[in-house]
Amino acid sequence: GKIYPVITHGRGTDVHIQMSNVARQIFLGYRDSASTRLDQYAALLQKNRANRDELFSRRLSKLSSQCLVCG
Repeated sequence: GKIYPVITHGRGTDVHIQMSNVARQIFLGYRDSASTRLDQYAALLQKNRANRDELFSRRLSKLSSQCLVCG
């Protein structure tokens, strides 16, 4: 037979109520969290990019402006 979704076809049943409660708990937990994993990953990428730029600036400052190859 065909499997029907609980949320649309099971309204009023115990399973529907349980699934609604689980969905509500997940939503409230997400809403109350300070940051998501995606935000943490974006911050890590930004930190790595800033670190890379800092290292590049240090290497660039060590180059001689008088050298024909370097500058």
